Amino acid sequence: MSDPLESPEDDDATAPRSGGPSFEPDPFAFPPPGLSGLLTLSGFLLLVMVLAPLATMGHGVLGMSLGLVVGFGLVGTWAAQRVPAPTERRIGLVGVSWSALGLVLWLAPLAFWLSELDNLAAELVPRPPPVAVDEAPDDGDSTLRLVEVALFAILLRPVVEEFFFRGVVQQGAVAALGMRGGVLLQTLLFTLVRSMTGAGSGYALLSLMSQALVEGLLLGRLRLATGSILPGILLQGIINAVGIGALAFAESLPIEGLNLQDGHMGAAWLIPSALSIAVGLRALETRLRSAEPLPPAAPPEPAEDDDFYG
Repeated sequence: MSDPLESPEDDDATAPRSGGPSFEPDPFAFPPPGLSGLLTLSGFLLLVMVLAPLATMGHGVLGMSLGLVVGFGLVGTWAAQRVPAPTERRIGLVGVSWSALGLVLWLAPLAFWLSELDNLAAELVPRPPPVAVDEAPDDGDSTLRLVEVALFAILLRPVVEEFFFRGVVQQGAVAALGMRGGVLLQTLLFTLVRSMTGAGSGYALLSLMSQALVEGLLLGRLRLATGSILPGILLQGIINAVGIGALAFAESLPIEGLNLQDGHMGAAWLIPSALSIAVGLRALETRLRSAEPLPPAAPPEPAEDDDFYG
């Protein structure tokens, strides 16, 4: 029985990669770039339709969770059913090697630098003052809300976003535009959706946009280098877990620039994390150079009654 973590075959290291000098657009790839934009818009509109009524009732996290599943989950599933064979490999629904999972650990300190992007955004556009509340929630409510946010940010959102953006959208965009163009299109669509939640605040919009650009580019290349969306799911989950953990333990483990709003993170955090990310990026690019390209998509099969006219 084969190892479920075995990576796709990559023996032919000299095969031309999508986006390289020999790249030619695949006319039968799905979804094409224009349709990817419409799918993203449809997913976002469905998300808002589910989120809006629940948010007005005070269930914002539940609304985001259900909206994400209904919007991008259902739209992504509809599109995935039309992706040419080998569908699982094109979308990235395959296992990976242990070395690919180790690559995620090298890149995980990106969480600290994303926090620095938030700090830089706050310097350019001041953060709005915290909302005053008359009565703090009791410990039971706080714990329940923390668990709810953690389940959404660490488990649900990474799975749905990686499936839709790096799985369904990116494979079609790369086939049509090449590696660089495809990753860039996926990143722009991903950034647009992520930024919408901060549209009411200049600071939030700048912070979310800058972080989503970095995440989208890195996760897109990670998907190509490993052949799977699993490493991206893990990396997203770890990054979000660091942020939630930092907030949960802010009183017992205060870190300037991470869970304290003022200032920047110290060199003791940023330098080692930068070195770790550099090692991870070097390993990622090495894997990317030897990644096996996807085979050309086969033309769609004709309908049964097409032979009626000869």
